[in-house]
Amino acid sequence: MKLKPGQYYKRMARTSDQHPFNGRGASFPNVKEFEKQIAVSKGQLISLLNRLEDIFQTVHPCDETFLTYGHEIRNLLILACTEVEAQWKGILDVHRYEAKSKHTTNDYFKLNDALHLSEYSVTLPFYPWLPKIHPFKEWNKDNPTQSLEWYDAFHKIKHDREEHFDKAQLKHTINAVCACYIMLFAQYGMEIHKQRHEIPVFFNIVDFPNWCCSEIYTHPYKHDHIEFEYSPVFYSFD
Repeated sequence: MKLKPGQYYKRMARTSDQHPFNGRGASFPNVKEFEKQIAVSKGQLISLLNRLEDIFQTVHPCDETFLTYGHEIRNLLILACTEVEAQWKGILDVHRYEAKSKHTTNDYFKLNDALHLSEYSVTLPFYPWLPKIHPFKEWNKDNPTQSLEWYDAFHKIKHDREEHFDKAQLKHTINAVCACYIMLFAQYGMEIHKQRHEIPVFFNIVDFPNWCCSEIYTHPYKHDHIEFEYSPVFYSFD
């Protein structure tokens, strides 16, 4: 085991039967510490999915329309990617990660290994004809920005709309909104479904990380006069 019984990484869910955020919805040991962040993040996610549904009322989501672009699609892509960045930065900050200068995707990519982001996929139950969505599937260290096509599009349209306006495509916006959901689930597990029924209704997790036995969290216990307790530890990104 990489961690002692009761030890865990803040804002890093290990969604196994041993994890405090397991599939049955058990509570996280320090959920109170992140109660505000979770509530605000869920509110932001619901705002994003509502805007996405508004766009779907005008542009029917399907293979033939995935390359459709426009101002509202661009605006939502920027908002969703900005939220993904906020989640990335928040996780690194809580583990006292120090970037050499301003955070870049070289820094953010370290979260792929820590959270196994590339293994997640989701579907949208309201739109059953859409295939599984893997926002982080192609993410790689050699091209940490370009390998995320939707995130690369965000950078282009944010910094040079006149040249790259056609990159503000519906498929990128769908991936970005789903990436927001995955980021929250990867941090807090089933906690993000509580009290806000809109989230589990709109998103359905299909593929989860396949954690090694040595990576899962184990519950604290008492043995030979040694009593373990829930305690956070910093994740090493080296």
